[in-house]
Amino acid sequence: MNKAISVTPPSRLSRFWHKWRFHINVLLLLIPLGFMPKYFADASLFRGDSGLGQREIGTIQVGPWSLRLAELREEAPHLSGPAGYMKDFTAAVCDACVDQVKATYLRIGKPRSLRAAGTIFFGTPYRMGTQMPIPAKTKPDAELWITMEGWDGSMHQAAIPLSQASPATVAWLNRQGAKP
Repeated sequence: MNKAISVTPPSRLSRFWHKWRFHINVLLLLIPLGFMPKYFADASLFRGDSGLGQREIGTIQVGPWSLRLAELREEAPHLSGPAGYMKDFTAAVCDACVDQVKATYLRIGKPRSLRAAGTIFFGTPYRMGTQMPIPAKTKPDAELWITMEGWDGSMHQAAIPLSQASPATVAWLNRQGAKP
């Protein structure tokens, strides 16, 4: 008995896959390597190895205390859902006043009271961070107010121009059409 079995030749896709599967898999391993430099730069930034942020604003005297302030990223504010546009800042309290400062706040415009002091910095006193809302109607000549509260109940404030704190935000506000 002779039973003939007909074998169908492999499809073109099957031949292609068997011939090139090793090369395609190597490519799948190499693609993530292209993103590694950005990953390591971000990891260094968040660990604090490359300073407080991408752009250091400088040391700001707030009453008897001082504070080093920086933009986390030197870019325009990012849209954060219903909260609106947000900008990330980092800060470090001076070594001599670490034990004296209870809280540090940041906002655009002068706060009316401690209850409206703005966003609070969180983290250790040596590297704190906050996400501050940037209203789209903010004027480019606005001021950034820093409020520091002491353990003894004292409150001190200082202001710096927004153009000094974040030129990228001022450029973004100008593109938004805010009138100075």
